[in-house]
Amino acid sequence: MSADTVREEKILANILLHELEFESKQIGKGSYGTVQLALHKPSGIMVAVKKITKQSITNPKVNSALRREIQIHKKLRHVNIVRLYTSLEDDNYIYLILEYVK
Repeated sequence: MSADTVREEKILANILLHELEFESKQIGKGSYGTVQLALHKPSGIMVAVKKITKQSITNPKVNSALRREIQIHKKLRHVNIVRLYTSLEDDNYIYLILEYVK
């Protein structure tokens, strides 16, 4: 892993929601939410942000499975797996801050 990659991971692991500038274009969609491109303003790094609506995960089993998946995905480090840097949430959404792969 390069020094730049390590630096990026440290920056993005501590990202705050207000530091993101979302692009208007949606780059993906799933059954629980959407994926948008965003710019981390302080660093200039582009990330993919999966926005999961909390209304869509009212079932406690689904909520538990999602939280477990997030914990596992954060630990994964492989060139063929999109990196999950961190997760954030507000009253309405859970945000997964992911590596942007063009």
